[in-house]
Amino acid sequence: MIRDHLGIFTAAVFGVAVITLGVIAFFMFSGEDSIDTGNLPQPGFVGTIEYDDWELICVPRAEMAPPPPSSDQPDLEPGTSPNQSDAVESACRLRHEVMAVDGENGEPSQVILAVHLSLVGPSESPALMLRLPATLTEGDMVVLRTRDGFAVETLARDCSADECVAASTLSEREWGRLVDAESLQVVFRVDDVQLVSVDVGTEGLQNAHAALQAAQASDASPPEPNSQER
Repeated sequence: MIRDHLGIFTAAVFGVAVITLGVIAFFMFSGEDSIDTGNLPQPGFVGTIEYDDWELICVPRAEMAPPPPSSDQPDLEPGTSPNQSDAVESACRLRHEVMAVDGENGEPSQVILAVHLSLVGPSESPALMLRLPATLTEGDMVVLRTRDGFAVETLARDCSADECVAASTLSEREWGRLVDAESLQVVFRVDDVQLVSVDVGTEGLQNAHAALQAAQASDASPPEPNSQER
């Protein structure tokens, strides 16, 4: 009799433990795969919104210009614009900047590298632009890679005394892998000798990408990748 009650008690405890673990796992994984769809800009948005490591930058399509090397636009609340009534279509890009740290006070001092992801032209073709140190020379190979070994290669060009620019178009598959990446690195050689790897933060990249699609909702865009946590 006692053995039967112990068996029932053990089974009940085991069942509660399984249910509890299942609930915990559900919230953990559902949180990782969610995008904050309630915090997206409206179509035609013009301005800048920060998403953790990344920024969404939108301008009126007629005024689209090459991305600047550093932050110079005020932050706006999602869905707001200084000239929302005048904006019919916006041209947007995603930007992440890597800052050099001041050794004395530990504060960011200047931009040493920037990654831009954008949809260019009437067909909204995916494109990558990297702003790099002036230590590179034109024709140097630059690689943007993910933790799982996926990589996109491009070449440095338009080098000046201040910086080099590397740019290339992306396939829809490359675009999807990059905006869905859990980690990114820019890899290049300095003075054609020393190999340098620079980590690129990905916190907020998926939310920034969702915001870009929302801001350009009236335009064609590449297929949406798997959702990730902001």
